[in-house]
Amino acid sequence: MDYEPTGSLPPEGPAAPKPRARKAATKKEFLQLPRNKGLKVCILASAILCYVLAGLGTLVLVTAILDPEVNAVAEIGILLTILILGHLIFALPLGLGIHLRQSRVCAVLLLLLAALGIALDRFLGFEIALISCAVVLALYGTFLLEKRWRAYRDAEPWQSEVSRAYEEPDAEPTISRKEFLELPENEKLKKRIHTNANACYVLLGVSAVFCAILTAVEYLSVSDLVLEMILLGVILTLVVGVHKRQSLTCGVALGVIVALSALLALIEGESRGLSLAELACIGLFAQSIQLEQQRKKYCQKQAQSPGAQPEPNSDPKGETPMKYVCPCGYEYDPAVGDPDNGVAPGTPFEAIPDSWVCPVCGLGKGEFVPA
Repeated sequence: MDYEPTGSLPPEGPAAPKPRARKAATKKEFLQLPRNKGLKVCILASAILCYVLAGLGTLVLVTAILDPEVNAVAEIGILLTILILGHLIFALPLGLGIHLRQSRVCAVLLLLLAALGIALDRFLGFEIALISCAVVLALYGTFLLEKRWRAYRDAEPWQSEVSRAYEEPDAEPTISRKEFLELPENEKLKKRIHTNANACYVLLGVSAVFCAILTAVEYLSVSDLVLEMILLGVILTLVVGVHKRQSLTCGVALGVIVALSALLALIEGESRGLSLAELACIGLFAQSIQLEQQRKKYCQKQAQSPGAQPEPNSDPKGETPMKYVCPCGYEYDPAVGDPDNGVAPGTPFEAIPDSWVCPVCGLGKGEFVPA
């Protein structure tokens, strides 16, 4: 049978299916798209909290096994010891499933673990706060990711607004936080961040020495000392992130830690004010938020008046013509042009005819380089 051309190739085989314009992204690939940055942070934060809880469970279990006074393994067996004392270890595989597979099943199992532990009164106050935050973040991140991914996967990529909305990245900021902080108008904010960070360094060092002294006089156990040092190390890492890299994530994490500390004190019935270290951390949290807000306003202002941002020779997208220089030293300025040779003022170098030559030495256009 003769094939009559219709403007497209004939199908191969008996009933070849219509190919899609692109291969559907997996859930993990979809999570990397720019519009899902918030969900990615939620899932990562939930996984980190699970890892911390698993570390605490492991520490308690090892202490119970090695402590001759407890001797829990000899009394109830290793399996029951893990279930009773090291139950938080189960947060590790759940955290891995949430982190690596974005698994909703692991998020629900984490909720069940939290509910069971709270019902059996197996958690301390701060453990309740940590696992509650992990559960909320995991459920929100994994279920909303699944909903968005299904809508994206089922959409026709050549006509769907859903697909385009996720594939088109947001406008990138024109300046990083570190570069923005170096601007002269941010000198006061820079000094406040520097002062708060230095205060945190001193107070964290004092806290570490104080904990060591309490352990030396046997007022604080070794396991409690290890926990305190881990917490101080985490806080120190976050402070360095805000101070040296102006990290908004580290600033928010500091605020969350202070909030969890206050929540723990409230759960345990303590009535106390904030310590100096907590006040310094709150200061860094507030200043990191302020820095990000001011940077966004600056970027929006620059986007509205793009001509005021680039230097004359920066030419990021051809909006401001660049100057080019010849090996002989002659510099072509687009604002001046070369009227004597038929190049009007305002003509970009790229728009000059290839037949144009340097008016000084006669070299061709290809010999010029950006000034």
